[in-house]
Amino acid sequence: MTASLFERVSALLALGLMAALALAAWLLTELALSPVWDSSYRSSTKLNAQITGAELTQTDERGQTRFQIASPSLSLFEDGSAEMSNPVMLALRNDGPPVRAHASKALVSANQNEVMLTGQALISRDAYDKESAIRIATDWVQFDINAQTAQTKAPVRVNQGNILLTGVGMKFNQKTEQIEVLSQSQMVLPGKGIRQ
Repeated sequence: MTASLFERVSALLALGLMAALALAAWLLTELALSPVWDSSYRSSTKLNAQITGAELTQTDERGQTRFQIASPSLSLFEDGSAEMSNPVMLALRNDGPPVRAHASKALVSANQNEVMLTGQALISRDAYDKESAIRIATDWVQFDINAQTAQTKAPVRVNQGNILLTGVGMKFNQKTEQIEVLSQSQMVLPGKGIRQ
């Protein structure tokens, strides 16, 4: 085999390997961010109860409230999952003000560890100490209560203080308050304009 043919074959193999790795990375990202519910979510549509003025609360090991979601009405299904209308969610933190969220509807897993807010979902946290207020708006967002994270693949608008960040897809870590916009991000800084 000549040296130039060997170089061409090597280059094609390297290019093919890079394309395969890029495809695998994209597929893993899509799977990790998709709002696919595990078996703890409603698999049955049989309604068990309709409750007015419902509130779900989770406590820590000391009995202190760490998470609460309230709604004017709750539909409880046979498998333990629930659907809430106009929910207001509150995640209490040891340091700083709580993280609040509300939307048109919430789907709550049977184990109450996963909550999906849909329809004009809004997440907020008030300013404290030297930290600016946070406000995140999107069409839907999925919360993992134990991990204290929220994520979406939908378009998102993030306001933190006087900075505006827009894009598609978002991960929010409630413990560290780290917000990551996943793609098509644009930042507007006061007096500076748009940065990509």
